[in-house]
Amino acid sequence: MNISEQSFNSFAPDAYLGHEAMEYLALEGYRAGTLSHAQASDLLGMSYFQFDAFLRDRHIHDPLEERAN
Repeated sequence: MNISEQSFNSFAPDAYLGHEAMEYLALEGYRAGTLSHAQASDLLGMSYFQFDAFLRDRHIHDPLEERAN
């Protein structure tokens, strides 16, 4: 059986769902401390500042700051 991009897209018409899953993985990895700020931003294809704004928009704080308190 030959699987093409076209047949894949017929099974997954909502490509945004894949992006949401990547956002979830990046955020959970960042929260857990397994991904650094740079690693999570790279995973999402964002610059440092874009990822920082992404975190602020979701009220997510630096996990290292929370551990220090």
